[in-house]
Amino acid sequence: MNEIDPPHRFSVPAEKPAESGVLNSMATQIASQYRRDTMSPVMVSGVLRLFEIGLLLVSGLVLFAFHVGTATDLAWHYPAIIAAASVITVVSLDIADCYQIAALMRPVSNLGRILAAWAGTLTLFVLAGFFLKISGDFSRLWFGGWFAAGF
Repeated sequence: MNEIDPPHRFSVPAEKPAESGVLNSMATQIASQYRRDTMSPVMVSGVLRLFEIGLLLVSGLVLFAFHVGTATDLAWHYPAIIAAASVITVVSLDIADCYQIAALMRPVSNLGRILAAWAGTLTLFVLAGFFLKISGDFSRLWFGGWFAAGF
């Protein structure tokens, strides 16, 4: 008990040394825990955030290009609104803890929070358009289509 380095400190029995260059079963198991192809939970949620911003951007821009067209007077307003709404939505989803691993494992149980974040963001933009008296300049069909596609 008072020994500095007792010979049987670990409970796992020592295995015979393997040939050089070959790992025994315990060493293989330990080495597999430190593989380079694994992703941490922070990395998974970060990649998902970027992917979600990209999907919202692409869906909004595709609907803009096909429904409204790029030959409109508001050619730079639509992309700016799409980019801002995409970023605000992802921030809202992060505030609502939708990017936690437990929430990502059960996405159906979090549909209410996802819908609330998306609808809240678009409601913010509808109110801004109303109070700035510019809501008549934007396509309501595009807005509704983007709401459906984004959800």
